[in-house]
Amino acid sequence: METYGERLKYAIKESKRQSKEIAESLGMNAGYLSSICSGKAQASDTLTEKICRELGLNRQWLMTGKGDMHEPEDRIQAIARLTNDVLKDSPESFRNRLIIALSKLDAQDWDTLSKIADDLLLQQEKREEP
Repeated sequence: METYGERLKYAIKESKRQSKEIAESLGMNAGYLSSICSGKAQASDTLTEKICRELGLNRQWLMTGKGDMHEPEDRIQAIARLTNDVLKDSPESFRNRLIIALSKLDAQDWDTLSKIADDLLLQQEKREEP
């Protein structure tokens, strides 16, 4: 991928989101985003920052093709991404139901869940031993 536009087009495809949705979240129309991807228009520094934030891209990668495509995700970003994804799910989806169930746990429930998770991890580690 030689150009900014090619890298942006790839990042949009990789995000598995519609260009129209991304354009709207960036405050522009899909035609302008398409023009940037095709190289007919250039993104300002401010727009580049918004694109990187929206798609979780490494600015250096988008600008030059160097470095990793994505910025490493911190804990807060991971939670925000998961929350955003779950909100797009149907109310009946497992992820949605799980988040609702977790939101209703009290301190004792969290302790119990922690023990279950520890046991599951221990079982998995035993299965992976040579």
